[in-house]
Amino acid sequence: MKKWTAPALGALLLTAYFACACTPEQTEDPSQALQAQVDEMQTQIDELGQKLEEMQGALDALGQENEALREQAGDFEWWRAAPYGAFVSLADAYQLGWLTQDDLTRIAAIQNALYAQETPGPLPLDETAARAIRETRAYALRTNERQPRASYRDVSIDWYYGCYDGLYAAMISDSYTGYHAALWEETIGGVTFRYWDGREISIYVDEDDPRFYELAYTDIS
Repeated sequence: MKKWTAPALGALLLTAYFACACTPEQTEDPSQALQAQVDEMQTQIDELGQKLEEMQGALDALGQENEALREQAGDFEWWRAAPYGAFVSLADAYQLGWLTQDDLTRIAAIQNALYAQETPGPLPLDETAARAIRETRAYALRTNERQPRASYRDVSIDWYYGCYDGLYAAMISDSYTGYHAALWEETIGGVTFRYWDGREISIYVDEDDPRFYELAYTDIS
């Protein structure tokens, strides 16, 4: 049996050590291992981002549902105790003494500028008053014109001409009424109003205004 000398045994042990140290796992490029870790982290980040997007989508949907509920609650309040007013024509408002000739002149200046395809600066209209105007027209559609599903969303304030001693002058339209496309004009109190279609200016009076009840005792037909 061969006996190993100390130098020979040492050489053998060193050879075995280096053979073990040079296995494929430990000779792998460190940059590749690092890249694998980066790729794994990026995958996790992408998955987290997708989950966040899903959560944000759910939150957005919930916000829309809440907004819809708030609108429904607001609509219910208007339906429960809506301040429905009334509309009268410019001619009737002038005949009743609600509008002066100066008022007519100011309103006509805006309307005739629109007729001439000019764009006068819009006048500010209070949001509550705008809602009351639209609700009143929708109420008329439901009760007088047999459109039971009509709501304020079906009514548009096409142009607002200002408030005159608590009376609102506006041109409105709705989804249920058709209008002719002929040019026409009318003269009221010596003031001429020019129109480009069947829509015309109306005067809105709120139900809290004493003049609202005057209509019940006045023949303006």
